[in-house]
Amino acid sequence: MKVETFSFDLGPQWRARAAEVSLGVNELYFPSDETIVVHVFFNQPDAGSSTAIENNPHFAFRFVLRSRQRFSGNEKRGLLPWTPPGAKNEDPPLSFIENITKALNRLQIEGGILDVRFVPYDPKNQLLGSKLDLRGGVSLLLGRP
Repeated sequence: MKVETFSFDLGPQWRARAAEVSLGVNELYFPSDETIVVHVFFNQPDAGSSTAIENNPHFAFRFVLRSRQRFSGNEKRGLLPWTPPGAKNEDPPLSFIENITKALNRLQIEGGILDVRFVPYDPKNQLLGSKLDLRGGVSLLLGRP
C-alpha cells in the first residue's frame, strides 16, 4: 500500500445543498496476513506515516484492516480468509460510510476541492509501499436530514 489521495469538488457552499457529508469507501479487500492501519487526512498534502494525529485538525479518522487469520480459531473452524466467527460464507470486501461533517466544520471547509489522503502503515509505523486493494473506489455523499 502507499499513500493515496482522492480529490472531490464540494462545489460552492455545500451546506446549502446538504445537512451532512459522508465519505464512502467501497470494496476494500483485506490484507492476506498483516495488520494495516489507515489514517485519513483532509487537505494535508504532506501527510505521511509520521504525521501527528493528535491536535491535528486535518486528521479525519482512522480504520484498521486485519486478516481474518488474526482472529483466534478461524483457521481451526475453516473460516478463512475473510470469514468472521459464526459466518458460513466468505465475507465481502470492506465497504463503509464515514460521516465527515464534523471534520469539514473543524477545518472550516465550506466548498471547493477536498483532498482526502489515505496513509496506510503497519503497526510499527512503517509506511506500506503497495496500493490499497480498493476496487470500488471512494465517493463523497451529500445528505439531507
